[in-house]
Amino acid sequence: MDPALNPLYFRLDWALVGEVFGALLFLSFAIERSLSVLFESRVYDRLHGSGLKPMAAVALSLLICWRLHFDLFAIVFHQEGVSGIGTFVTALAIAGGSKGVMAFMRQVLRIPDYRDRAEGSSSKGRASVPKPAPGSA
Repeated sequence: MDPALNPLYFRLDWALVGEVFGALLFLSFAIERSLSVLFESRVYDRLHGSGLKPMAAVALSLLICWRLHFDLFAIVFHQEGVSGIGTFVTALAIAGGSKGVMAFMRQVLRIPDYRDRAEGSSSKGRASVPKPAPGSA
């Protein structure tokens, strides 16, 4: 029997899976940082509840995946060409991964959120009033 046709010979190339995972992390980080310029602006603060951020992340991810012919399923499972649904699911994974990348940056790398930086700078400008000790009136 031909080994290519036998399902018992199926195996994943873990080095390739690692490269794809690294590319997903890199693209998630790049998209999150590139969109932060838009979403950390005062214009976006007025549109905050509009749901624009996830749609923009998906649209940019889809554009990048389409232009790069990046389909994680086609790469990992050694397909001859990319598929539309594979490219779309890859774009969703990249757009959704940007939230995880931001959580990683805030918690592990200790990079503050832009709102934390804004609140920190506004509280630094105010004079601090000491709180009275408990029991003293």
